[in-house]
Amino acid sequence: MFGNLGMSEIMIIAVIALIVLGPEKFPEYAKIAMRAYRDFRGYIDDIKQEMTAELKPIKEELRELARHNPEEYVEDLAKAISAVDDEKKPSAASSEMETKEASSASPYPESETPSEPTAETTAPKTPDRLDG
Repeated sequence: MFGNLGMSEIMIIAVIALIVLGPEKFPEYAKIAMRAYRDFRGYIDDIKQEMTAELKPIKEELRELARHNPEEYVEDLAKAISAVDDEKKPSAASSEMETKEASSASPYPESETPSEPTAETTAPKTPDRLDG
């Protein structure tokens, strides 16, 4: 923002301020402006340092990821997942049998087995007469 101002632009602003403020008030306001500018630059520098410190681990992570070939990584990951799936297949078949056995043993007696909701049971009941 202020980095683009050259010495000539600053001198023009100072001359205009001297004319507007007068020679008595100009030094006081110049000190205030310079102090504010210095503080502003200090805040910006602090923010830059904090952002750099926060982004440093991310940059290192990106550099580490750039070293690897993503296609090989995806292939290795797919092989690892398929190996895990192959290990689970025999146990999955036995768990399906257990599930079928458990579902056949219903916790309700045959006469009290809950039924699927029908339109008659889910529809709101309306009175036969509208007058009451």
